[in-house]
Amino acid sequence: MMAGANCPVVRRSNSLLNYRDGLVYAESMALRSRKAALTNAAVLAAGAGLLKMGWLDALRSRGYLPKAGEGPSVKRMRAASYAYHFVGTGPADKRTELAWRGTGDPTGVHTSMFLVETALGLLERRGETGAPAGLLTPAAALGERLWARLEDARWESGDAKPAVEVEFL
Repeated sequence: MMAGANCPVVRRSNSLLNYRDGLVYAESMALRSRKAALTNAAVLAAGAGLLKMGWLDALRSRGYLPKAGEGPSVKRMRAASYAYHFVGTGPADKRTELAWRGTGDPTGVHTSMFLVETALGLLERRGETGAPAGLLTPAAALGERLWARLEDARWESGDAKPAVEVEFL
């Protein structure tokens, strides 16, 4: 769903960090069944159509959809979770797999958390001699510093478990 936004960022990071010539990047979504996939596709298509025709505002004003700022409760956002499975292949079919699991709503909370951690990381580098400059991606601007910040990110300072856990498979 986010491939249109993510792919250019991954390609830009690859170019800036010189990871690999000829990088091919793609995203896909796995759902539990064909029925779930068809339902998901239908809901996304209907939502896109409603958005394009300007009907979402009419549905919001009539109480059929939540208004801006009327998202889920904090309790519900904390109860959510998500998982990503990354697979990378290289020369001679060398393969690396990574599992990324997050506790909490990925759309609102984790996106915000990642943006804040990136901003704080950039503030730490302000005025630093030799810091990269120009039109950068978070990975190119902060590298391992961003990774360390994300590994330590918590919902609240007292939480024992980080919001995101990453495991190489």
